[in-house]
Parts: sequence; C-alpha cells; structure tokens
Amino acid sequence: MFSLTHDVLQSERALENAFHHLRPGGQIAGFGAKWASGWRVPVNLYVWLVARRYVTTFAGFGQPWDRLSRFVPKLHVEELALGGAYVAWGRFPPA
Repeated sequence: MFSLTHDVLQSERALENAFHHLRPGGQIAGFGAKWASGWRVPVNLYVWLVARRYVTTFAGFGQPWDRLSRFVPKLHVEELALGGAYVAWGRFPPA
C-alpha cells in the first residue's frame, strides 16, 4: 500500500484517511528508503543522492515506519540494501 511514500508516512492525517478505508483484518505493507545505521556512511550518501529528489523532508528517515506502527502495533520491519531500505508489513487491526 505504501511504496516509496515517505512524505505520506510522515502525515498522521494521510494515514488516518488510508486506514479509515481499510477493512478490519486488512493487510498493510510498505517499502521505502531509510537512513542506514552506524558506519554505513556510503549507503547514506547514496540514499540521500537518490531520495532528495523525491521527498520534501528527511524528518523521520531513521524509522520511516514509526507512524505506521501506531496503526499496526505488530508491524514487522525488515531492513534491506545494507540498511538503506526497508519493507514493513502487518494486519489492521492486529489479530
């Protein structure tokens, strides 16, 4: 549902609207870029070079799924691409 939509994931109002239309027990998934942790400076440089053209803010880029997890408390998150990307999934409301 949320693929490379960092700005949407940072908007509480947009998420409330999206979840208003989701059926109980519906599945949710998201994918996008994120800051890699620690020593992965080259990964973060690459992420910044690519993402800067597509996002209006890097606020929340360390854990872009944070607001999403408020709606899906049992949200599963897996880092990809040396920590420069993630995929998240779960059910709303959780079973």
